[in-house]
Amino acid sequence: MTGELEIEGAATVVGEWWEKIWPQLGGSAAGAKAAAAGAVHPRHLSAIPASNGDGELPDVFGEFFNEFRADVTDVDKMLIAGAFVQAKDPDRAFTTKHANQLLMDQNVKLTNPSECVRSLIRTKRTFVVSNGKFRVSAQGFDRLKSLRLQPAES
Repeated sequence: MTGELEIEGAATVVGEWWEKIWPQLGGSAAGAKAAAAGAVHPRHLSAIPASNGDGELPDVFGEFFNEFRADVTDVDKMLIAGAFVQAKDPDRAFTTKHANQLLMDQNVKLTNPSECVRSLIRTKRTFVVSNGKFRVSAQGFDRLKSLRLQPAES
């Protein structure tokens, strides 16, 4: 049996709750401390349900990328790649280099990947997490949802 649990609040409050709940979920004390420190993250992008309907993100970027319209801009392509990298990254963040590499692997060449990320930050679709790392915002996920192919378009 699998499921999702989300606890919001200050780090100390979340840590206390997690230490109470984790043993009941079958975890160890070491796992509780790691989870409370933020080391455990879901491996799917629940904000963008996959077209297969099970909520899981495809393992291969090409499958994910093809779930979006073909007429998207370079900035939107960077957003799509960034969201995929973020979903697979343990820190839940993406770098320009990693996202651009995924696109290049699909034979998609962006004119200026760094400018695409700056544009995403200006439009508040992503935000800076740390030096060179970014995270897709709620507005970014809303944009991704609007770019998805509709079932009749596939």
